[in-house]
Amino acid sequence: MLEVATSFYKNLFSQEARHNIHLGPTFWRDDELITMAENDSLQKDFSEEEVKEAIFGSYANGAPGPDGFSFLFYKTFWELIKSDFMAMVKDFEVGNLDIHRLNFALIILVPKEPDANVMKKFRPIILSNCAVKIFSKVLTNRLSPISDRLISPNETAFIKGRYILESVVLAHEVIHEVKKSNVPGLVLKLDYEKAYDRVNWDFLFEMLESRGFGSKWILWIKKLLFQGTFSVRINDTTGPYFVGGKGLKQGDPISPILFNLVADVFTKMLAKAAGQGLISGVLSNVIPGGVVSLQYADDTLLFLEDSYEKAKKFKWILSCFECISGMKINFHKSDLITINMNEERANIFAQIFCCNLGSFPIKYLGVPLHYDKLRREDLQPIIDRIIKGISGWLGRYVTYKGKIILLCACVISIPAYLMAVLKFPKWAINAINSEMAHFLWGNMGDHHKYHLAKWGLVSRKKEFGGLGIPNIRDYNMALLASWGKRFHNSRDSDWKKLLVFKYDVDNPNIFWSRQQGGSPVWKSISWALQAARNFYEWKIGNVGTLDFGMTNGLGIVPLKLDFGICLIFVINKIVWCPMFGMVLT
Repeated sequence: MLEVATSFYKNLFSQEARHNIHLGPTFWRDDELITMAENDSLQKDFSEEEVKEAIFGSYANGAPGPDGFSFLFYKTFWELIKSDFMAMVKDFEVGNLDIHRLNFALIILVPKEPDANVMKKFRPIILSNCAVKIFSKVLTNRLSPISDRLISPNETAFIKGRYILESVVLAHEVIHEVKKSNVPGLVLKLDYEKAYDRVNWDFLFEMLESRGFGSKWILWIKKLLFQGTFSVRINDTTGPYFVGGKGLKQGDPISPILFNLVADVFTKMLAKAAGQGLISGVLSNVIPGGVVSLQYADDTLLFLEDSYEKAKKFKWILSCFECISGMKINFHKSDLITINMNEERANIFAQIFCCNLGSFPIKYLGVPLHYDKLRREDLQPIIDRIIKGISGWLGRYVTYKGKIILLCACVISIPAYLMAVLKFPKWAINAINSEMAHFLWGNMGDHHKYHLAKWGLVSRKKEFGGLGIPNIRDYNMALLASWGKRFHNSRDSDWKKLLVFKYDVDNPNIFWSRQQGGSPVWKSISWALQAARNFYEWKIGNVGTLDFGMTNGLGIVPLKLDFGICLIFVINKIVWCPMFGMVLT
């Protein structure tokens, strides 16, 4: 097997001939280029402070590279080795370091699915020496602050200030709005074949040069990529080392941002084509240019309007990106989902893209997307996986106190991702609570132990007589309510624009937006925000109106809570703010 794996990855990472397609001199707008000040920041001399920050900001107990030195070693003995290490960093900076002697890595194969029996079903994790990762981490820390400006807003992966579930919410609302408006549309979920491993190096450096990255910075990246060798390790046996010719190392700190820059070329190609009328996304009446693509690294979702000619041009753009970047799209594994379209017309689009016809719900970033309420059979596999994850914590030799700590710190985090975007139904919450109760009281298989207290009491706060284990329903509500703060703090993003358009969330604010006709995701968020109304306060201004029966004001709770019966007899509950200001004076 080692020989087969070595041959496979040697062939996969080998250099391929570049197609004669290049980025034009006017491909990037001036505001999309690196500025002189940014280049100065990227190419300045390495300092001891930023090298130390790179080391101490890395996970200490991660797997070491072939040399056996983990980040724990560098952290523990930094004061002892820093002078020698900084001398090596200076050599790397000026180009005198023979990094080939450090830049060798092991490829560890992790199966993507049970019973994986072919190489394509394994994910290669590359274990590089930590000394090389430190160089990469320093460069990453320099590039990260400007990546938010360089990379399009539709990319939400590995960029500070962006949130993975923003793409999920936007995708869900787009699908719901297209269905609701009764306008035909298409959703194309792309599947890339080993996306990181196929990035063409010539294209990568052409892109960096065209965006204005300095020659010194590009030379550092080239040293990290070009002067490296790989070896496959299986069952503690290491194969022969070979030289790579393309691809980005999975596990290297700078690889995610470099991949985002590569994928951003595709986004810009689509934006230029949409601007020239060659293709069209959906909801162009809401978002300028329409929603065309959503990306999280290599997880890509595309939206198209109902047009054969534009679909053909869309497919041509996909083929051009394959040729220019070296990446390969598995069209036979990609899914085309149509909205408000008959089967005959849908099959024609499927033939254009050479892919299968899918159906709702579709899974994007681990969340099922549907324009309608999810059925139990749609959610059951997800809940089963959550319960399976919880049941893996046996806790046979753990004390009750230890189990409570595990429940609060580890087990409760398993469903947190989905709870941040979906309101869990009662049956799902009961199933999760039951599994958590089994863990706490020590149920093992068919051996059941007596539960000393009801779960409703156990999941109360300690000051109310409970054990402080989070209540699943309240936890779900709190995660969903966090979208209120995220909406308030968000920049002018597409998901925010769409929520404002669909639900009038600015009138007067997101806590009072309408729920009627909303998508399942929006109804989930609104359910939580309604509960959160009692925990915010108005600042009395000079515009609009206030409902003193329902609104917090001047530091008091809504009158409805304290004087609900009396409020029934109040005729005029709405008071103009200017009038209220006059009364105060």
